Amino acid sequence: MDNQFFACVYFDGIILTTTVGCIFECRQQITMRFNKNVSLDDMKGRINAKIIRHCGRKYPVSTDPIKFTEMELVDDKDVETMITLSCGNGSDKNASIHLFAELAGA
Repeated sequence: MDNQFFACVYFDGIILTTTVGCIFECRQQITMRFNKNVSLDDMKGRINAKIIRHCGRKYPVSTDPIKFTEMELVDDKDVETMITLSCGNGSDKNASIHLFAELAGA
């Protein structure tokens, strides 16, 4: 488990910039577990497969959103940086990373 991290993937929604920072407003979300050495392509592929299986399910929108800042994942180096910052020394190893998935063609 030390070589893995959890991610909450938000989709079917929008990214809003508000007075409390960047928040994800979405109708659906899923929680996934990845290996820390995952590539961006593998992560996108697993997210895509999971979203297709979950497209009929609905989740409530959080009434108390946590403040976020936006970071676009462009390549594997961005994924490594995200994991290092989120799962590095002293970080809560069980805390989820929050991802936003924009559906192609939507």
